[in-house]
Amino acid sequence: MQLLLLLPVLWGGEWAEGLTLSLCPAPRAQRLELRQNVTAQEGLCVLLPCTFPEPRVSFGKIYMFWFREGADTNRDPPVATNKPKQKLREGTQGRFSLPGEPQARNCSLSITDVNVGDSGTYFFQVETRFSKFPYRNKMFFLNVTALTRQPHVRSPGALEPGRPGNLTCSVPWACERATPPIFSWTSAAPSSLGPRTPFSSVLTLTPRPQDHGTRLTCQVKFPRSGAVVERTILLNVTYAPQHVAISIFQGNRTALKILQNTSSLPVQEGQALQLLCVADSNPPAQLSWFWGSPALETTPISSTGVLELPLVGAAEEGEFTCQAQNPLGSQNISLSLSVVCECGVPWGQDDGVPGRGEQCLLRGQLQLCWALGQQLPEPPPGAQLQPQPQLQGPERPWGPERVCPAAARSGVCRGVIPERRGAWILI
Repeated sequence: MQLLLLLPVLWGGEWAEGLTLSLCPAPRAQRLELRQNVTAQEGLCVLLPCTFPEPRVSFGKIYMFWFREGADTNRDPPVATNKPKQKLREGTQGRFSLPGEPQARNCSLSITDVNVGDSGTYFFQVETRFSKFPYRNKMFFLNVTALTRQPHVRSPGALEPGRPGNLTCSVPWACERATPPIFSWTSAAPSSLGPRTPFSSVLTLTPRPQDHGTRLTCQVKFPRSGAVVERTILLNVTYAPQHVAISIFQGNRTALKILQNTSSLPVQEGQALQLLCVADSNPPAQLSWFWGSPALETTPISSTGVLELPLVGAAEEGEFTCQAQNPLGSQNISLSLSVVCECGVPWGQDDGVPGRGEQCLLRGQLQLCWALGQQLPEPPPGAQLQPQPQLQGPERPWGPERVCPAAARSGVCRGVIPERRGAWILI
């Protein structure tokens, strides 16, 4: 009879609230230790550290349960438990688990493949053979946010046309316990898939020059959460200069674009021209202009892609070459200018032609002109010219002014521009 009176006293312990028969007084509820607010990104994992009080007296195994807030522990399934054959809440099977040992009072909760549907409040319950106690007065809230981490894309650096190179996309921050993600690549360059691991993928590229600066994207999808992240890089493909071209400008308009070597381009004397050379290369090419064909140690007449010809005359007649060069190679393109002189007056009129050794001062509207391979007016009867006289002109940056043999039908004509005035000597 005394034993029967003792049982109600034991049942009146702290675990007796809403419980069945208990032979072990419950620990104080406030001694449950856990973080009450946890934030995790979707697709990743989260571990909630938790410790529960040790029962004073217990018989048999200790079972641990985690429930969503509002669950009826007698009827609704938990999200995680260590009790065998226990039905779990839909969508939590294989993702929610209890990695700790109840004998160590470890009630930690592990969640893999976190998704937005996991957001909410959870509470812990411990159960023995004769009792169970839910810790409803100390719950934790899980806040699931969008995945902001990005894949890592490792490139070998500069790629070369026609030479395969490997790029690796990885997610080292992913959870090893989670479902392996799905990798996909997007690139305009010719490519093939290489080896992969659960958390990395290799893409082999065989780039072309035109692939330089194009986008390459690695996309990673976490199948159980639906989270998708990606990273895009620009390909760096190095190659020698190609597609060198010359644009010829007259004033503010483009008169002509030269894409290949040109044997001869007629240009009216007195015009102002700007020659612009461009090239496709990586790294960018050094552009230089040369008179004639460039040779070793030849000084360029321009060290940029622009060559200004403010007044085209006989001195500008001939071949101009643009050279595009970078550490991987060089390419040249040449343009031959043929200066066309339109002499508007017959031979010997106006001031006439000076004698050998005399100085001819070009002034006003007088100008000596000639054209190679072009027939000029015949000298008038009685013109006194020494055999093969020549006119020597002023110095130019790239050499003396061309000379004009009298036998080549030189003449005096109108149309000189003031900047062309100067002393010419008949030699």
